[in-house]
Amino acid sequence: MAKGKCLTKLQKEVIEELFDGEKDEQKILSDRKVGGVTFERWFNNPRFVLEIERRVQWSELMLLRNKALASKKLVVLTETKSAETARKACLDILKLSRVVDISGAVGDKEKSSSELTPELAGRVLAAMARAKRDGDVK
Repeated sequence: MAKGKCLTKLQKEVIEELFDGEKDEQKILSDRKVGGVTFERWFNNPRFVLEIERRVQWSELMLLRNKALASKKLVVLTETKSAETARKACLDILKLSRVVDISGAVGDKEKSSSELTPELAGRVLAAMARAKRDGDVK
């Protein structure tokens, strides 16, 4: 366990509010009457930092999980009978893959595990071709 002072009730409340997404940082600090200097000083407490890091990791995990679920649903939609729905799903997959490529560039040549695979690209192109053949693409 990290050494340092235990978190105060106020610190716990601020952390909770920071991650509930209702207010921005400045509004939370203002409402709780916490000055910027005090807030910065809290980051000298290893337990405060550890709790923030734990919450950030949890948030990132939830984003990745939801992104994976959304991707699976989009792939299913590429096989729908509605050419327009399939086309829109294809476009969303392409947009999603572009976001992954941009955010995945961390500084080294590491590849993202959720990048557009050749199989998925083939399915996207096939669905788009099917939509064009059926005359639903404008």
